[in-house]
Amino acid sequence: MADLVHFCLLADRSASMLTDDAIGSLNLTLDRVLNVLATDPLINYHARVGVISFSTGARVERPFATPKAHGAPHTLTAGGWTDLTAGLDLARAELAREVDECIRSGGRPKAPVLFVLTDGRPTPMPHGRPWQQALADLPAGFRPELRPHVLAFGMGDADRDVLREIAKSPVGLGSYIVDRGIDASAAIASFGEMFLQTVFLTITAAAATRPPNPPPGIEELAWRDEDLP
Repeated sequence: MADLVHFCLLADRSASMLTDDAIGSLNLTLDRVLNVLATDPLINYHARVGVISFSTGARVERPFATPKAHGAPHTLTAGGWTDLTAGLDLARAELAREVDECIRSGGRPKAPVLFVLTDGRPTPMPHGRPWQQALADLPAGFRPELRPHVLAFGMGDADRDVLREIAKSPVGLGSYIVDRGIDASAAIASFGEMFLQTVFLTITAAAATRPPNPPPGIEELAWRDEDLP
């Protein structure tokens, strides 16, 4: 079997994503991104893409599959809190399951890439588990060379310190934030372009690669300095 890279989009769909119909823009962007990826035979051969959303809890919106197995348009709905902990925990579980299945079936998985999109600050939840712990636990269950790498993209009221902390963590790859003057539709379109860059560069390099040139209006907040495995 071929080398495979699993790309997971972890998308915030809390109530604040109703502002300026950010959730509608996200649905359109997800469909456009998958349609672009679906046209590339190399990407379909080597990439598996999944979508997980989080608000008050988390859920799988699109199971991992080739981009051309796109299916119906996305219809994510916004509401609830910003439970980043639940999102990270579910992303870890789903990625670990996919990587394990790939190994069992004779495949050659590469380190997966998790792309976090958020427009707010993580909400302290009744479960009491901090998002920092969920981030620290992301490598659990993975071989060292297969630990996930995380890119974080913030817009709206996203917390810069949270984004920097993600980027500087052992699993961090980089973090970005949208300038305040950019509306939700343009911000999410820029996110889509960066997601596409990440997929194409990672597949070409056969290793997790962050976008070298953010679009205009996107600030690169932080990145991890050490070499990636």
